[in-house]
Formats: sequence, structure tokens, C-alpha cells
Amino acid sequence: MKLSQWPWALWWAQIRAVLRLEMKKGFFARRALWIYLLAFAPVLLFAARSMRAQDDIGESTHTFAAVFQFFFLRLSVFFGCVGIFINLIRGDVLEKSLHYYFLAPVRREVLLAGKYLSGMLAAVVIFGTSAVLQFAALYWHFGWDQVQ
Repeated sequence: MKLSQWPWALWWAQIRAVLRLEMKKGFFARRALWIYLLAFAPVLLFAARSMRAQDDIGESTHTFAAVFQFFFLRLSVFFGCVGIFINLIRGDVLEKSLHYYFLAPVRREVLLAGKYLSGMLAAVVIFGTSAVLQFAALYWHFGWDQVQ
């Protein structure tokens, strides 16, 4: 069998199509609102703490490390990813739209790969943005020389 006859090109095109559809549903679904609240709650906490601006950079770093480890990684990222990945299949079952995927000429493995990649991309974008904004919100009142 020649390399050009292998179905990888078709599978990759189908994965991209599923990924595009799922990204729209993943980022803009009403069911995802609590995931955004969970991810961006520390940003609001650090922004409020930064407005006070009475501590030194060492104390701020210690606070950031504690909140990042205990709240963000252990609670927010874990339950946020649970919510994202459960909604990939459960959301389609609740909306009664999963059968449309099954009626399409797409292998189930390809469908699940596209859904998995969309969930992974959504998690990386949401929680990565939150981590960058947390860092920026906590250290914005210090000068760039101190943060560096």
C-alpha cells in the first residue's frame, strides 16, 4: 500500500472539522460559564490584593505560589478539566445532537480524537491565560526591575 493511499489525510481533515465545530461549542457554551469563573477567580483575588500594594515582592511571590499550588492546580485546573471533558460528550447527549456525528461518515476514533483535541486546546487556552493574568495582576504594581 502506497503512502498516498493511507487514510491519514482524510482522518486529519475530519479531525480538523470536528475540532473547529467543538471549539465553537466549547468556548461559547453556557455550560462552560462555571469553568471560566473557576479559572479566573484567582485573577480577581490577585488584582484586589495588588491594589492594596502594601507588601514586598517576596510576600507576593509566596502568596502566588500558595494560591497557585493549592487552589489553581489542585482545584481549579482539575475540576475545570473534568467539566470541559465531560461536556464534550455529555453536552451533545443533552442537546440530542450526538447522533448527527454518528450519521456522518466519520470513524468514531477520529471523532473522539477531534473532541479530545478541542478539549485539550480549550483547557490550555483558558487555564494558560488565567495563569498569565494571575501573574500580571499580582505583580503589576511592582516595577519591572523588581519583578525581573
